[in-house]
Amino acid sequence: MIDLSYLTEEEQEMIMTVLKRDAELKRAEEERVRQLQRLLPDRGKLKNMTGEWFYEAKSQRHLDRIHGSDIIRASMRHRKPLTLLDLTHSWAERTSAASNRSPSNGSRDALFPQNLRGPSRSHQHCKKRRGDL
Repeated sequence: MIDLSYLTEEEQEMIMTVLKRDAELKRAEEERVRQLQRLLPDRGKLKNMTGEWFYEAKSQRHLDRIHGSDIIRASMRHRKPLTLLDLTHSWAERTSAASNRSPSNGSRDALFPQNLRGPSRSHQHCKKRRGDL
């Protein structure tokens, strides 16, 4: 696989567009070859008109290699690894979303269950008032 994590979303979309176009061209070529096979009975002529001779020669040279577009497509499907910066942003987004959903107690209530939160703020407020007396 190739590390494509440095590419922007736009660059990745452009590459995917090229790969899709390549697949469409391959399908069109395969259809053209099928039509020629139906029309031409002479195998030698057919081999020349379809370019089969080229693909046979090419396949003999590159038996052990994977096509470049297959490597890129697989690399783009593979989820890019998260960096520390990505994790930090993700954590910040989750905690801010949780604090927006929680009541006036702040994000602490959203992040920790009741039994792990410790004394509530109102309880701490009562202690302060008692100390003032």
